[in-house]
Amino acid sequence: MEIYQGESRLVKNNIKLGEISVKVPKAKAGEERVELRFSYDINGLLDVDAHVPSTGEKKQITINNAPGELSDKEIQASKEKLAKLKVHPREDEKITELIMRAESIYENSLEQDRATITNALSQFEAVLERQDPKEIERIAKDFNDFLSDFETNGWFD
Repeated sequence: MEIYQGESRLVKNNIKLGEISVKVPKAKAGEERVELRFSYDINGLLDVDAHVPSTGEKKQITINNAPGELSDKEIQASKEKLAKLKVHPREDEKITELIMRAESIYENSLEQDRATITNALSQFEAVLERQDPKEIERIAKDFNDFLSDFETNGWFD
């Protein structure tokens, strides 16, 4: 995969920064995926992480847009800061507990309630994928309230 910087709809009008290569098994359209994560800092370092969930293959590349301006020590310090930012919200303990709680409620619910729970969980997970901390904080509270309503409205009596 080639990595470009720019906003033109035509790739040729953007700036090539680098490339990363992962092996993706052959499959029908939509059956395979590659997860990409871009992390950058003010020093011009761009970390690109590629992961193929079906095979577990992971690759990482660091692109330095300002070669020679940073020492190896400064680059390493920036990479360590970037690494801390790469934790997906889904890996947060509170978020994991909410998802597990929702799955438990789902498993103990009647069929007519399962669609409601599934819909709420899907909306919650969609917000997690956008990785906006403020939006996640808001939706996590709303989702917690939603789950509490299920638990306290006598649905498990």
